[in-house]
Amino acid sequence: MSAASKSEAIKNRLKRSQENEDNEIMLTTEKIKNITTGMDIFQLELDKLKAAPNEWNFYTPLNDNKMSELIESIIDNGLLNPIIVWEQDNDYMILSGHNRVKAYSMIYEQTGNEKYKKIYTYIKKKNEITEDEARTIIIDTNFVQRQLSTAEKTKSIVIKYNQLGRKKRNSGGETTAGIIAKQYNLKERQIYNYYKLNNLIPEFMERIDNGTLSIKCGLKLAAIDTTLQKNIYDNYNDVIDNNKVKNLNINADIEEIIAQLKNSTNEFVNITVKIPVHLQDEFKTYIDSWIKAHELGN
Repeated sequence: MSAASKSEAIKNRLKRSQENEDNEIMLTTEKIKNITTGMDIFQLELDKLKAAPNEWNFYTPLNDNKMSELIESIIDNGLLNPIIVWEQDNDYMILSGHNRVKAYSMIYEQTGNEKYKKIYTYIKKKNEITEDEARTIIIDTNFVQRQLSTAEKTKSIVIKYNQLGRKKRNSGGETTAGIIAKQYNLKERQIYNYYKLNNLIPEFMERIDNGTLSIKCGLKLAAIDTTLQKNIYDNYNDVIDNNKVKNLNINADIEEIIAQLKNSTNEFVNITVKIPVHLQDEFKTYIDSWIKAHELGN
């Protein structure tokens, strides 16, 4: 869909949307209170907001289709969840809601409707939280609300794990992995596995995310030194699959691991061809030469 078509679709949807009385009341005030949490909700202008640093917010933005769905939901139902921001010297850093802010910005740019020039927010005061706590909000909200890739889950859990510390157990007798598992509704073993995946080179992590390599095989490869992983990927990626990784003896020395992979590339088949009798000598000479060139003898 072209930009013009998207703009027209948004305008038409706005015309069709029926705002209820509660929404109209919300638009007349700068601050309201969430009756469930008791927290104050403020309206902030979009130009007072700034994105969190990329190293904090490393999550993939919504694709065009998902963004269109979000825009439609906002137009039809309003903003279901206020964003979370952190007060800075002259503006506010977005901790949760980058996609919602983008959706509001797109609606405002394409319609000029003043309603979408501001967005409802929960505000964390400047000295209310630390940088680590701000990063935790970004990680926790994305982990709970989004469908994350394995790479994103791994990075999230590693940061969270390091923030909590690698101590075996906290004062309540619970392990760090156990605390994270409870927060993210995972098993403790899964937390340890994601932490181990942090040693996997990006190229193999991408293969997990695109479904050509399993997490189980990724864990096996992650146990190998990253330099050797890179060697394996550069030279044998075309033949690496779940079955070959499963049969790989990663406790062997480097030369033996490479030899295993080399042998796995030499899968043979029998080929039968019929040729004219008068060409058989020429054909045999050609085949012998081809076998030697590819070092397939013996």
